[in-house]
Amino acid sequence: RALIYGLGATTWLILAVFLFDLFIVEHGWCGHLCPIGASYGVIGAKSLLRIKVIDRKKCDNCMDCYNVCPEPQVLRAPLHGKNNESQLVLSKDCISCGRCIDVCAEKVF
Repeated sequence: RALIYGLGATTWLILAVFLFDLFIVEHGWCGHLCPIGASYGVIGAKSLLRIKVIDRKKCDNCMDCYNVCPEPQVLRAPLHGKNNESQLVLSKDCISCGRCIDVCAEKVF
């Protein structure tokens, strides 16, 4: 009996997370609710390795980096910020996956 009710609760939880991610917030689970993501955020805040924009002028706004990034809002300031702003991705939401570096044809990163 517990097996049946336990599986039912798990199914409802997975369905709720899927619907939340699909209809309410894109990357809602991974970006905002997942406890593993919070742990990565704490670790990433103290990380020695950072994603760096090498030359903003080379960016042709193709948006490839935004399309592959799990948290694209972290790229806004380093790519399109003022000249006196840091060109490092300093947000704790960045998991330093390097997808933006791999996909950039202009070698901005």
